[in-house]
Amino acid sequence: MVWTMAASTRPFCPRRSLFLAAFALWIVEGRYVKSRTRTRGAVSPPPQRKSTLIRRRAVVFVPVLGVLSEGLLGTKSRGCADASTSPFSIGDLQQSIFADVIASGMDFYESVVREDKSSAFSSLFSLVEENKKDTQTTPVKLLDVGVGAGPNMNLYKESGLDLRVTGVDPNPYMERYAKQSAEQSEVPFQFQLGDANRLPFPDGSFDVVVSTLVLCSISDPEKALREIERVLKPGGCFFFWEHVKAPPDRPILGFAQTLLSPLQQVYADGCHLDRNTLQIIEQSKLFDSVENVRKLHFNDLTIVAPHVTGVALAKL
Repeated sequence: MVWTMAASTRPFCPRRSLFLAAFALWIVEGRYVKSRTRTRGAVSPPPQRKSTLIRRRAVVFVPVLGVLSEGLLGTKSRGCADASTSPFSIGDLQQSIFADVIASGMDFYESVVREDKSSAFSSLFSLVEENKKDTQTTPVKLLDVGVGAGPNMNLYKESGLDLRVTGVDPNPYMERYAKQSAEQSEVPFQFQLGDANRLPFPDGSFDVVVSTLVLCSISDPEKALREIERVLKPGGCFFFWEHVKAPPDRPILGFAQTLLSPLQQVYADGCHLDRNTLQIIEQSKLFDSVENVRKLHFNDLTIVAPHVTGVALAKL
C-alpha cells in the first residue's frame, strides 16, 4: 500500500470524506472501547464516560481523516471524479472496511430479527417444496443476491432441503466471510463477484433467489428485479426481506427516514431508508403473484424498524 503526498488536481468530493469519516468513527469507537477494557481489566469506565471520551477523540480524528483523504490521496472512488493514478485505492479501502464492519457488526440486528426471519424462511422453503415436486431427488439451486458475509447460511442449513447455494456480491472482500459462514453451517456454496443489475448467470438458472437487506441499496431496483426474474426458472421463488419506509400511521418515523436517507446513502453503501420495496415489486408486474407478505416492526432497530418480507412467484 503506497500513500502519495503529491497534491491532487481532482475536485473535492464530500461524499468520500463523509464515507471515510463515518467508518473512521466506527473504528475509533470499537478499538478505543476494546483497548480501555483490556488495560483496565474488569474495572472499565462507565458507558456514559466511554461515549464522552470516544466523541472527543472522534471530533478531532474524523474530520482530519476526511480532509487528508481528499488532499493527499489521488485515488478513484465510486461517484467521484478521478485525476490521479495512485496505486492506493480508496474504493478498495471502503469496500474492505465495509466488509469488516458488516461481518462483525450485524450480530445485534440478526439477534433482533432472528425469530421472524427464521419463520419467513420456513414459509419460503415450504413453498419451494410444494412447487418443486422432485425436490427430494434434485438439488435446489438458490441464488443469494448481495450475500455479504453470509448471515443466511444457518437458515439454509435448517431448511432440510438439498440446497446448492450461490452467493453474488459486488464487494470482493465479502467472499472470505461468506465462505466461512457456509463452512460453519456446512452448506454447499460458491461465491461469484457480480452486480444485481447485471447478474452473471444464464436465463432460468435458479429455483430460488433470496434478497435480504439488498434492494434498499441498489441504485436501480427495477432493473435488479428484471435480472432476478430473468435468472429464475418458471414458477421459481423470489424471497425478499427488506427494511422499508415507515407506513403512514408512523409519520414522525417516516419524516426522520426521509430526512436522514441522503446521509445513510453516503456512509452505508447507498442504503435508502425511505424506499417502499413491496410497492416496487408489485408495480413491476414481473411476477405472477406475491405470497406470504408480512409487514413487521422491530422497535429495537429504531430508524430501520419497519420491515417487509414475502415471496414473489415467477411466471410459468
